[in-house]
Amino acid sequence: MDPTRYFYLTKIHVYHASVRSVLLYRCECWAMRVEDERKLEVFDHYCLGSILRMMYTAFISGETIRTRYDKST
Repeated sequence: MDPTRYFYLTKIHVYHASVRSVLLYRCECWAMRVEDERKLEVFDHYCLGSILRMMYTAFISGETIRTRYDKST
């Protein structure tokens, strides 16, 4: 396996284990609005984009980020 793939996999695992778990702690108790859900999704895409070294100024769609994320895992 490519060493850079290990690098990205490690970063993604750390993101899921620490950042996402803290961010969504007790979220089942939240009164979730559509706007709040969208903000969480934007933050998630921003984090995944920065992990995968995509420039946030490139206006890459969330769908593209998810596709690249799925390829790296």
